[in-house]
Amino acid sequence: MNTSAGVPGVSSLDAAHAEARHLWPPLILSVLAVWVVPMGSSMGLDESGNWWVIKDGISAMLQRADLWSGGQSVPFNLVVMGTSQVAGDSDFVLRLPSLLMMLATLVLIHRIALRWAGPLAAAFSCLAFVTMREVIHVASVLRPFAMGILLATGAMLALIRWLDRGRFRDAAVYTILAALTPYANYLHGSMFLVHAIYAGMRMYRKDTLVKPAAIVTAWAACGLMLIPLLRQALALYSRRGQALYLSPPNLEQAAASIAPPLLLGAMVLALCLYLLTKRAPLRIADADPDLLWVAALWAIIPPLTLIALGIFTDIQVFAGRYYVVNAPGAALLAGMLLRSLDPPKFGRALALTVAICATLYYGFQEGFLRGLFDYRGAAEDVAQLIRDPGTPVVVVAGYTESNYLPNMTDPLISQALLAPALRYHTPGRLIPAPGMLTPEAEGYMERLFTETLQHQPKFVLTGLLGAEFYRAWLAGRAASSGFRMRSRTDHSGVLVMEFETDGARQ
Repeated sequence: MNTSAGVPGVSSLDAAHAEARHLWPPLILSVLAVWVVPMGSSMGLDESGNWWVIKDGISAMLQRADLWSGGQSVPFNLVVMGTSQVAGDSDFVLRLPSLLMMLATLVLIHRIALRWAGPLAAAFSCLAFVTMREVIHVASVLRPFAMGILLATGAMLALIRWLDRGRFRDAAVYTILAALTPYANYLHGSMFLVHAIYAGMRMYRKDTLVKPAAIVTAWAACGLMLIPLLRQALALYSRRGQALYLSPPNLEQAAASIAPPLLLGAMVLALCLYLLTKRAPLRIADADPDLLWVAALWAIIPPLTLIALGIFTDIQVFAGRYYVVNAPGAALLAGMLLRSLDPPKFGRALALTVAICATLYYGFQEGFLRGLFDYRGAAEDVAQLIRDPGTPVVVVAGYTESNYLPNMTDPLISQALLAPALRYHTPGRLIPAPGMLTPEAEGYMERLFTETLQHQPKFVLTGLLGAEFYRAWLAGRAASSGFRMRSRTDHSGVLVMEFETDGARQ
């Protein structure tokens, strides 16, 4: 397998570079619109949990990383903590490390695609990567997935170089980056399967001087470096019933994990526009089938691994953020297929269409909210309602862990459940409530109302969808004690409801 087989010849290289420059404006537009602009929006639920893990220093972070599944990546936490020490802890600053990691990943994708298929494929690959839904949703958030993508892509590039050149330096870089990848997220370790298949293909075709023993030695070294992670992973596995809530994927979700819907939709739209105004035949030149297979396996194996976990174990973890390490492979596959679109104007139209569709769908339609829920606005609303710092504020926690009732009274975990409210300094006496109004949760709320809420002239209820179910329950239970709901506001899915007695207003 020649990893440079798809690169255009010298005679066409200048033309390819010139054409690739037409794709940079849509690429830059996409990065700004769907990666950078949302960075100042309110943190989401899971981001707030990661913030809680890091907010009180290294010692507390190490303890909480073992306890809280959303903040288990110690290397990522240290990077963010270092950034906040230098530049502050605004939402933008805390998300900045992820953005920089994703920009570095773009550079690596460009280098791989340039090596495999030339400058036009590199530009198309970068654009495809930037506009993928799963990538957009982790590109600039306070979560470790950007680090996982960067490490996985860097490891793959180092492996390619190692198999091409046989140099010890490339082997060392590959070993370190591959071993660090699961430290971002355990499930990103599925990339070892991609490495194994790619190395096996190269060796089977006798296309590398690297011996199988050298690959096995590198993997053994990776195993040794992963030993410190084992204790944390086992502890999380023992609590999987509290942390896992996902359902098995359907066929549409499985297909979308490999073939980005927005990219495919934009291609169809651009093709229709081309057919209406065609002046030259449309052609897709042959791409190197070996390299297409490598990119396809990179795109397929991570989501397929999660599907297999769901089938053969009780672990349902099929979600974009867990298989997103496949995105560079899917982007490279798209770039190699699209690089030889002829006439060139069709490729330019496609690139512009992709950028516009991504901006409209993942920018304007989502209100440029990266966390999707406006916890910041909800906290500001609560601050307008409360004058007495002792006023109870019942926070319906949106985390899966909140459905395990003992967590409500655990001195540490209960604070994690309040993370979104704590992040934005929500005033009042914060009290966590279960995420779902089950019979057990009703008993908890009955005790809370009897012992605390009914003795106050006012209390506030806030949270996600579960808060609406509590509203109905409280409307009946609190009415008998003279409470009425005075106001209800919705902040992009975060509800704030004020309950007050008639006497409190007199």
